[in-house]
Amino acid sequence: MLLLDQNISFRAVRPLRRSYQGCIHVSDVGLNGASDTRIRAYARVRGLAIVTFDQDHLDLAVIDRRPPKVILLTMGNTSTMAVSHLLLDRCEQIKDFLRSEGLNDLVLELP
Repeated sequence: MLLLDQNISFRAVRPLRRSYQGCIHVSDVGLNGASDTRIRAYARVRGLAIVTFDQDHLDLAVIDRRPPKVILLTMGNTSTMAVSHLLLDRCEQIKDFLRSEGLNDLVLELP
């Protein structure tokens, strides 16, 4: 379901697993430090959406227009707890996005 990029702490995974079954961090699968292209390829094959602070993933999604979907968090310097809360608070919106056929990217901003 969700693959958290290396710029998000691995500690964010645990509180998310109840709402997002199959949520993993790149470090869980040996992709810490991997290129964006390699992370995208891993996510594409496994049907995962990438959650990131990295605009480059969004740029690649716009250019490529193929899976994986990208959820870009625009919240500046913030805590792992704030990231988890945002993803949990927007759970229905995110799940609708993941089910959608025509959308490849979603931008979430911390209020």
